[in-house]
Amino acid sequence: MPAPIDFAVLGMPIAHSLSPRIHRKFAEATGIALHYQAIPVAAADLATFLSNAHQQGARGLNLTMPHKQAALALCSELTPRAAAAGAVNTLIRKNAGWQGDNTDGIGFVRDITQRHHFQLKSARVLIIGAGGAASGVLPALLEAGVAKVHIANRSVDKASTLAARWTNTHKVVALSLSELADFPAFDLVVNASAAGHQDTEFCLPETLLSASGMAYDLSYGKAAMPFLRWACEIECTAVDGLGMLIEQAAEAFYQWHGVRVDTVGIWGELRAEV
Repeated sequence: MPAPIDFAVLGMPIAHSLSPRIHRKFAEATGIALHYQAIPVAAADLATFLSNAHQQGARGLNLTMPHKQAALALCSELTPRAAAAGAVNTLIRKNAGWQGDNTDGIGFVRDITQRHHFQLKSARVLIIGAGGAASGVLPALLEAGVAKVHIANRSVDKASTLAARWTNTHKVVALSLSELADFPAFDLVVNASAAGHQDTEFCLPETLLSASGMAYDLSYGKAAMPFLRWACEIECTAVDGLGMLIEQAAEAFYQWHGVRVDTVGIWGELRAEV
């Protein structure tokens, strides 16, 4: 560890991350002194890095790919929403170690309902992907009162494993991508897969979304473009995850500092660029 850490986001790759800029803007707006950096950490090095960071006095960390699920076992305690999600994206310093939290779900719901005015209650939702990103937003969708969530993944076993955690709700169903053509239109399709990061085009049925439906990619920028192109081709509302990124960061900022921030300004600034 080259220098003492105050706050940071960890991932691999991580150079593209907007999190340092977002948190610096939050700090400026609230008058809080803050040093926040992006640090590349390989999956094999995460446990050692987190232990060293805690020993050296780091105060808070964010996690992105590929660390959100691996970090669960490295926390001394979990918040209820992190336990429900089965994934961690925010670490809060405690005396005994790191407390794991997940702010992705609340960030997603705030963005889609408050900024984009989408009605989640009673909506039929499809999530593409069954990894840490899907795990993070699924509990928040259920809490928001959606009618049902279908999880489609290239590996149906992985989708089934995620769905099995919610069998008591009778609202989560796993299926393979090949089954999608047989389903009636969904109200909301959420891309939680990493396909866009691999420049993979989306070959999804044109009937997957209703005319008033929304396609939402949890990624932003270049990684979101293949999915958003598909949504635009079928003339549906297409939204990327920039707003979610900002809202989940605002929730993490609140957990660390106890201060709520106004996200309107930073969203407008970044939206003009991304």
